[in-house]
Amino acid sequence: MLRRKPQRISITISQSTYDRLIARSDLEGRSVSNLAAYLLENGLVQPEIPPIAVVEPDIGRLNGFVKMQTQQPSPTSDGHRHGH
Repeated sequence: MLRRKPQRISITISQSTYDRLIARSDLEGRSVSNLAAYLLENGLVQPEIPPIAVVEPDIGRLNGFVKMQTQQPSPTSDGHRHGH
């Protein structure tokens, strides 16, 4: 099997995603880069798209409750559904 050398990439993420990445890397005692690579590699081996976690906007009422929501294709003007 041919092994390729690791590649460096640059990405832009939201501040909240960055904050969560920093907190988790501190909790796990690993570098931010190592954790990001781990999460990306493991995300790519999933054969199907997992549900998207959405934070409910009324955080005060729900105390930060996170609900799982799957992506639904949006209807088009011709009445057919098409995925994005």
